[in-house]
Amino acid sequence: MDREQDIARLLRMRDRVILASAIGFLVWQGGWLATDLVAAGRPMTIAVIVSAAGGLAWAAATLALFVYYRQVRQARAETEMNDELARYRQDRAFLIGYWILAGALAGLLGIEGFIEIDTGVLLRTLVILAVVAPLTAFMWLDRDAGDAS
Repeated sequence: MDREQDIARLLRMRDRVILASAIGFLVWQGGWLATDLVAAGRPMTIAVIVSAAGGLAWAAATLALFVYYRQVRQARAETEMNDELARYRQDRAFLIGYWILAGALAGLLGIEGFIEIDTGVLLRTLVILAVVAPLTAFMWLDRDAGDAS
């Protein structure tokens, strides 16, 4: 495999790991959030099972991240994988995530003035957004990275 193909493979792997992380975290924490919103009984059991499955998926994605980093080091591709464009996209994704979080916070606090929202639900919703929004924004900003290599 030549260098370009190796870099393209690593970019695709990075995208899959980021996507798996975002989905796993969303399902894990979303299921946990659902336990605060549903009644006891079967809906609660389903929410707990979904949360546990998401937690396992997120843990697996975290392990995949270590595998990805090891492969980047073995390919000596740290510079190519973390070039100026990638850093720019990471910074933009963080900024987008910040504004999504700030907007959600303002919106939820505004709604809370009219209806009572449980503090745990409010905080968990914000945590989910704080993690998933930048990951998703990076995936969107970096959507053509595999083609550019």
